[in-house]
Amino acid sequence: MLNSRTEVLTFVQVQEVKKTPQRIVIFGGTFNPVHNGQLIAAEQVARDLKLDKVIFVPNSIPFGATHKDAIEPSARAEMLRLAVRNNSLFEVDMSEVFKGGQVSTYETVRDIKRQNPQNDYFVIFGANLINELPKWDNAIELSKLAQIVGIKKPNQDVPNVLNTQWVTVNYLDVSASDIRSLLRMRRSVRYLVPDVVAMYIAEFGLYQGRY
Repeated sequence: MLNSRTEVLTFVQVQEVKKTPQRIVIFGGTFNPVHNGQLIAAEQVARDLKLDKVIFVPNSIPFGATHKDAIEPSARAEMLRLAVRNNSLFEVDMSEVFKGGQVSTYETVRDIKRQNPQNDYFVIFGANLINELPKWDNAIELSKLAQIVGIKKPNQDVPNVLNTQWVTVNYLDVSASDIRSLLRMRRSVRYLVPDVVAMYIAEFGLYQGRY
């Protein structure tokens, strides 16, 4: 029970702090596996746009051709959790994994925004996906919920769609498909993924024999 003026003031101050708007970027994907290129991109976007938090959202079942190559969502999410655990800017949202099935980016951003509508939201896409965005269902609605942020390589030509804000990132030549190919050939992925992710992959023999 609040029984003093000091306690009342403290309670009000805490409530005000909780409602302070934050600038948050949502980074969804398959993360199959998460790699250093994605982490570098997220860090740079957060720095360049002066963001307070990066929320990584691993999907349960990805859309498109990547579906057949994706390992279990729990394993992908655990590698992501291990990769970001020492960065106070980063956190992992498990909502799509818990829902199961295919969940659209629009649904995820909408649900996150409903929980904390006072925040300003951004959503990250690679340059290749930005080209496809206008064809997506709810693409315009998504752009109203959150600022679209595209990540691109230096000197890369990019489209001007949905008022995209572009961030140029070096070291984007790493790809999850290349990493999976190396693992199938029993070759090292050191320096391509965080050490903890490489250890997790080795411990459970992930991606070996997958084509």
